[in-house]
Amino acid sequence: YLAIRRGPMAQPTSGTQVYTGALASSSGNYTAVAGFPVDLCFYGGRTGAVKWTWFDRLRGNPYLKSETTGAEAASSGDFTSMTSFSVTASGDNSNYMNFMFRRYPGVFDEVAYTGTGSATTIAHSLGVVPELVIIKSRGQAINWVVGMPQTTTDNLNLNLTNGWQANAFFPSGTTASVFSLSSGLGVNTNTDTYVAYLFATKAGVSKVFSY
Repeated sequence: YLAIRRGPMAQPTSGTQVYTGALASSSGNYTAVAGFPVDLCFYGGRTGAVKWTWFDRLRGNPYLKSETTGAEAASSGDFTSMTSFSVTASGDNSNYMNFMFRRYPGVFDEVAYTGTGSATTIAHSLGVVPELVIIKSRGQAINWVVGMPQTTTDNLNLNLTNGWQANAFFPSGTTASVFSLSSGLGVNTNTDTYVAYLFATKAGVSKVFSY
């Protein structure tokens, strides 16, 4: 047997230890440097029509685009370096803005799971009750689902401009170790694969709120 602990022992004391933004370093191939282990990176063009493109270490190479319903697709994203994210691409990418996150208890976690088709709970390692959950089907062309399990059972769609939708995708039962899901099409279709991004408030480091 081999057991390897994920994550450091020390607690983060500032947001820059778990999140940073960085411009692409050059046109064409480039590397965005975070200075900490990068678990999630999404980028978009500051000019032009470049859609927001999401990569994460757990899923590896495939990307998702948060302005569309599209399923994940293979690309040139590279997490070979622990402390940066690289893209092999042609064209003018020098105006790309990259937002990079580190998984850390109480701040951010990511879970990949397979739907069951019936109400269920999914284990997570956030260590606190998630305040914001973003879910996308990896294999189906379907809307992104955004919910705040602590405050409402309604949801938003990340790729649309509509307001709260009266869909109880997140019923009661979400805790510091599991998040609860209904049998809704967007989050829990039988045998479909999904990725969930979970965020929470940690004093002095991160903040989830509505206004």
